[in-house]
Amino acid sequence: MMKHFDIISALFLLSLVIIFEVYWRWNDKKKIHAYIKRIGGEVTYITKLSFREHIYAVEYHLDHVKHSKTVKFSFTQDEFWY
Repeated sequence: MMKHFDIISALFLLSLVIIFEVYWRWNDKKKIHAYIKRIGGEVTYITKLSFREHIYAVEYHLDHVKHSKTVKFSFTQDEFWY
């Protein structure tokens, strides 16, 4: 009986981690699009640079000129643009 509980607990924790990662990535991209739109640009593409940290390379167009930036999100969802 205890083995079934351990397996169910492990599957539950794994599903929480997967849901957390999917939501977090979706939220990061939503914030990136909002920031670029706020400065008047249009996002060309977003590439995740790190698996462990939430660091993205963002390419966007502003007044028909291509720009690139890197953004890092902290655990508290603060943005750091480089």
